[in-house]
Amino acid sequence: MGRVVAECEQNSCGTVKNSRETVTGQIARLLLQNNSVRPRVPARVPVLPRRLVLKEGETPADALFGLLREMARSGRMAQDRTFYSLREIATRFQLPLSLVNRVFARLEKEGLIAKIRGSRTILPGRKYDRHFYIRGVIGIPVSIFRFSAFADYREFVLVLRRKLRRHHFMPAAVFYERDQNRADFLSERLFDAKADHVLWFSPRNAPAAIVPILRDAGVPVTGVADSSPTTIPCRYRIDREEALRLILREWRGAGLTSTVVLADGLGASPADEEHYHSVSAEELLPSKIVTLKQADSRRALRQISTRQARGVLLTAAAASFLALQEPESLAALTKERRVALIEGPVGVWFGAISGGPVDLISLDWERIADQIIADLISHSVPEQVIFSAKSRLRVPLARCCREL
Repeated sequence: MGRVVAECEQNSCGTVKNSRETVTGQIARLLLQNNSVRPRVPARVPVLPRRLVLKEGETPADALFGLLREMARSGRMAQDRTFYSLREIATRFQLPLSLVNRVFARLEKEGLIAKIRGSRTILPGRKYDRHFYIRGVIGIPVSIFRFSAFADYREFVLVLRRKLRRHHFMPAAVFYERDQNRADFLSERLFDAKADHVLWFSPRNAPAAIVPILRDAGVPVTGVADSSPTTIPCRYRIDREEALRLILREWRGAGLTSTVVLADGLGASPADEEHYHSVSAEELLPSKIVTLKQADSRRALRQISTRQARGVLLTAAAASFLALQEPESLAALTKERRVALIEGPVGVWFGAISGGPVDLISLDWERIADQIIADLISHSVPEQVIFSAKSRLRVPLARCCREL
């Protein structure tokens, strides 16, 4: 406005009336110029139909998915656009929110929409410079040794990272060697990753001092215990005991009279091995613990083979050792004895190992990751959640091998 008045004052030849007309005209011109450079807000996607049309044999969920999928595809532009919300869709077609939520999950899985919690639903643009919306950065401390040796440990870490990305979290894995398992090193790496929350799987030897360091910085730590005991509090716990008892009872019914817990010195967990030993004794199968060593592993295996009615409880560390160092001995052992993989499948480097049937204790890592992430999203703090393993009897050894 000051610019317009200045221009009028410089035009001393005009009358007052002309000055007023000039002011009015210049104001209009400036407003038009401002409107012309103002960025346009992208229009919303096409208007929803009045009702949902179902084809013969089609469910409401499938019909809604087909409709929204077509609208999302046809409505995409260069930049992000606002899509319809769950409540808008549910109200428009008189559908349950749960059904609409499942349809949105399918659209999100295909990458057609992106949900922003507490805000809106976005129809991502086609340009590569579009914005990415994340709920937060999740730090995941990962032991390099266990990740490279234990199949179950590796699988859960990979599943968790994939699921976090799907739900718009940014996973930040912090890999560490054994001599780096210190509070100062790990906390520094997690701070460098700008972690908002830390999910720690199987913190068996985690430095206890790291929890107050992270807590003082406003970073909560959620532990998932896969062994006993742990050095930091764990909200979630993996329970293999009942599955182990079912296997031991089946062995006793098949005529076995004792067991041996086969462990390995490098990745051993003495507390877990002692627990397996105690459970076997409680199920009336006297047990002993044998630790494999590289120098005399074959002699230890020969000693195990002297008792015909003895079953073998194979820990993840021992299974990994045999798969790498003595694959033929592992295959022969499964053919001669009842063998139970009590800590999950065998991690192998050079393809599956052919042998006899084994008894397997397994977990549904997909379901476990879903539960943990759902609690993370809802900000719920449940009492300790226990995930129970299942036992599978006489599974071919080759089907229990996972390539690392």
